[in-house]
Amino acid sequence: MTNNLNSDKDNKSLQETRESLGLSIKDVFAQTRVSTQYLEAIENGDFHVLPEPIYAKNFIRTYARALGIDEKIILADYEDYLNSLNILEDVPPEDIPPQARFTEAISRHRTLLGIVSAVIVAFLIVWLVSMQYRPVPGITDRSSLEKSIAVASGEAGGSLDRQGREDTLSIAQTDGKEIEAAAGTAYPAKEISPVSVGAQNQEVAESEKSVLVIKATEETWLKIRIDKNPPFQVLLRPGQRVEYRAASFDMDIGNASGVVMQYNGRNIENLGGSGEVIRLRLP
Repeated sequence: MTNNLNSDKDNKSLQETRESLGLSIKDVFAQTRVSTQYLEAIENGDFHVLPEPIYAKNFIRTYARALGIDEKIILADYEDYLNSLNILEDVPPEDIPPQARFTEAISRHRTLLGIVSAVIVAFLIVWLVSMQYRPVPGITDRSSLEKSIAVASGEAGGSLDRQGREDTLSIAQTDGKEIEAAAGTAYPAKEISPVSVGAQNQEVAESEKSVLVIKATEETWLKIRIDKNPPFQVLLRPGQRVEYRAASFDMDIGNASGVVMQYNGRNIENLGGSGEVIRLRLP
């Protein structure tokens, strides 16, 4: 049974139709696997929140079928929105308010800005880690330390020879290490460089990260959140492959049958049907 929905009514009629069926947004999500963010955007007419048209139209059809309403009415509103974008592109730049131009630019380059932000954050993390394990000047000045020890040992050895005795001279290093010199010969204590310690800590941190490889067999849109970083969107063409390293992954996949994944060397296949929207969290 299909409910009648007039296009003249405002978007509240979609919400009223859903509520009349006794369904919440979460209920529709459980039934359709379309993100609650996109479901609310469809109900409120906030079409700019939706992904690319090929996926947005599929979400609208899935939503309409769940409510038993005519999908053509919502699709017509969405087409009007797309046409308004084309009209805005045809308007001369001087006729577009500066605020509108700025908003449009941000909307167009949202994915690029997200990637750039992620790169900047990663660079800052690497820089902070490298600064944390930077060696303190003077601690690893090995050549001057050995020279002073050799001179001191030579003087001590000469004194012992004059007295006709051979003994072992113990020299205390200012850093708390003990260096022994016998008959004028210096044996420097073994040092552990702070740089090597920092490199080992970084290797341990890298080994704790998981490796996720995604390969597209069909055109597929993904929304990915890596660890606690801001989410970003990716559109993969058939044959394209991406790889990420992180502790956790949270993804919305717009075409479940369009990708094959490998998580820490383990294949993940048969995620769902063609055009099916799923959410996947690893681990």
